[in-house]
Amino acid sequence: MKNSTIRYALFLSLILFILSCEKNSTFEPHPLSHIGFFQCHNSLEWNEQSIKDSLIGLWKFEFKACYDPKGRGVYTHDQEISMEIREDDSIYVRQFGIIIDSASFSIIGLDGYQINTEPGIGYVLGSIRFCEDRVVFNASHFDLCDHYFIKN
Repeated sequence: MKNSTIRYALFLSLILFILSCEKNSTFEPHPLSHIGFFQCHNSLEWNEQSIKDSLIGLWKFEFKACYDPKGRGVYTHDQEISMEIREDDSIYVRQFGIIIDSASFSIIGLDGYQINTEPGIGYVLGSIRFCEDRVVFNASHFDLCDHYFIKN
């Protein structure tokens, strides 16, 4: 009797899990045109110095775009994250005004250009792409997520 109750509870839990996964996995349109963003970035010539110069300043976290294996997007907004990138090769990430991460950085030419931080900072993983007053750290090809910031 006890085993059948446990099996029933596990079966019911599995069904509820599957139903809740399907319900929450609906496609949401990308808040920005992904292709347009990349075309905008690629319309200019970039080098390590121009990437660094464009990064210097204050940035507000706009959203994080993560993708499931079917390419459906899940977007996270309003985490009150900001980032300051300074000319002295330092970077500070704040949440609600409190520093939660800091590091020294360098720009490396890898898959376009990337920011290399020591110690590592998750918000700046991946290829750097700019369009107007926005930057994306495009890491979706290995961690399935991209981080978008807008310049303050």
